[in-house]
Amino acid sequence: MTQKTFNECLNKIRCGNTQGLEDIFNEYYKKIYYTALWKVHNETDAEDIASNFITYLFENIRGIPYIENPSAWINFIVMKRSIDHIRRKSKTVAVEQIDEDAAVKDITEENHLLVEVMNQLDEYQQQLSILHFLYGFKYGELSKMVQRPVGTIKSDISIIRKKIMQFKKFEV
Repeated sequence: MTQKTFNECLNKIRCGNTQGLEDIFNEYYKKIYYTALWKVHNETDAEDIASNFITYLFENIRGIPYIENPSAWINFIVMKRSIDHIRRKSKTVAVEQIDEDAAVKDITEENHLLVEVMNQLDEYQQQLSILHFLYGFKYGELSKMVQRPVGTIKSDISIIRKKIMQFKKFEV
């Protein structure tokens, strides 16, 4: 979805036309879900966050300005909402009671590899991976976002690819 199309969808929502909301949902749901899943490590929670994002969009449409980079904006909002979800959850469960292995068991076989690979990367590499591989941002766009030279971004992506390939070889 282009920037123009995304903002047209936002305008439809502002006018009460839910087709804009449906278009955004159809275009971005998987990306929203996998971004949330990577952060919360629980499929049910990731689905809740993805669904709640759509509710958030609808309820806060009046305060949402023109969005220049829809994918980056969505990623930012989903990451914030995922972190908020983790914080809320941690307030209800004592830190000693959190069993990461139990959370990982809740993830299906298909998504398990994704989580394992992402856990091998540091936070910066995880962000780059999501923005580049999931959202499809080019090196130049990433360079502007993280305020690093394009050559550094290319090198970082290359390192990430090598880590992923090493992980795949180890798993097979």
